[in-house]
Amino acid sequence: DNTCVVEFQFMLPTSHPNRMSFASNLNHYGMTHVASVSDVLLDNSFTPPCQRMGGMVSFRTFEDFVRIFDEVMGCFCDSPPQSPTFPESGHTSLYDEDKVPRDEPIHILNVAIKTDGDIEDDRLAAMFREFTQQNKATLVEHGIRRLTFLVAQKDFRKQVNCEVDQRFHREFPKFFTFRARDKFEEDRIYRHLEPALAFQLELNRMRNFDLTAIPCANHKMHLYLGAA
Repeated sequence: DNTCVVEFQFMLPTSHPNRMSFASNLNHYGMTHVASVSDVLLDNSFTPPCQRMGGMVSFRTFEDFVRIFDEVMGCFCDSPPQSPTFPESGHTSLYDEDKVPRDEPIHILNVAIKTDGDIEDDRLAAMFREFTQQNKATLVEHGIRRLTFLVAQKDFRKQVNCEVDQRFHREFPKFFTFRARDKFEEDRIYRHLEPALAFQLELNRMRNFDLTAIPCANHKMHLYLGAA
């Protein structure tokens, strides 16, 4: 039905947590390195391949996406090539031959939709969760690693009749991310964060806490309330 799909391939940046490695368990004093919480979170045995492949699609409504979901999944029918390791010079290989799971999903799907009104986050999250749970088997079959819904709110500039700069009435998009590792339940800690850049916040270091995002007018600032 003339729906455009943007396909992409890329390698994770070397600063990404999923590509970090430790050259040795001994420090320069010859003493045994004691693993910290960060080390455990970044343990190589749980490190996925560093290649990512995926696509981006846009629809006017969520129903439009559901209607041609099978066609969208058809973009991921081919088996992806083995993800290379790209070891750094002077460092050991990050993904040892006997540690990397061959069926590790590497496909990413970003779905942008529009809404005509201001729908509550919980309603949107429930709608997306119902869909991912109903189609979990299909997502796994096609090797989907992450499914992110980007919700573009209605352009409020058309509703405002005033002389102020209309740029201040744009609505920031909402993000809802569902991951294969969580059996396609929402990764709540990343709600309203663009997943491709969210790793820079190093939120994985705080996964031992129950985090609640605090609303902030400045979208470049991220505030969280953590409870142990």
